[in-house]
Amino acid sequence: VVGDLHGNLHDLCHILDKFKTPGTKHQFVFNGDFVDRGPKQIEVLIILLYAFLQRPGRVFLNRGNHEDMTMNTNSNFHVTTSDHRYYLA
Repeated sequence: VVGDLHGNLHDLCHILDKFKTPGTKHQFVFNGDFVDRGPKQIEVLIILLYAFLQRPGRVFLNRGNHEDMTMNTNSNFHVTTSDHRYYLA
């Protein structure tokens, strides 16, 4: 179970180095708050979504309060992504 990555790609890479590709040997549950603080928020979100799409029965993504439209309207994630025309709904 992994929680509160907050856009920290370094922490996610550390977890992936230790347990390898999500869903191959272990089930992964990511408990929300994927974005909002770290400098690599989009990269973290893309990796998690890719892992979920590759192994939907073994990788689970629970939405946290930082993945809510209201929270992201005034958050760092919205500012980070607004220049790239991305928006987390």
